[in-house]
Amino acid sequence: MRKSYLNALAALTCAAVFAFSARPAQAQAPPDEMTIDGCAATQAGVAFPHKAHIDAGAECTTCHHSQEGLTLEAVAGGMEVEGCASCHLEPEEEATPNCSEKSLKTNAFHVLCVGCHKEKNAEDESLKAPAKCAECHPKEEKPEG
Repeated sequence: MRKSYLNALAALTCAAVFAFSARPAQAQAPPDEMTIDGCAATQAGVAFPHKAHIDAGAECTTCHHSQEGLTLEAVAGGMEVEGCASCHLEPEEEATPNCSEKSLKTNAFHVLCVGCHKEKNAEDESLKAPAKCAECHPKEEKPEG
């Protein structure tokens, strides 16, 4: 009798552990504001209004271009979001923009962000999306060193 009780208890414990571990990930919303600092070396991290970009209609895969199928719904369902630095801090391929470069032509953020901001500003002169160094990297916030 005691053996069957222990077997039943073990089975219930296994079922509970399985049920708990098989639950879907808790829904997560992207941050409203964030600081992009994974590539900050000589400049301060950049305050990024994430929600404002979503509200303006930016697609997740515009910035997270290597994550096919990334949507707000996919994130809410538990899809992990890779940061830019995961590919652009030390690129494996020479053609991949490097986010530690200051150049407008080789820094991943400068290529994508500044390029898009200039394009949007040209379409709508009232927009004034930041497109100059000090508009994203205020001089007084440079890291020491």
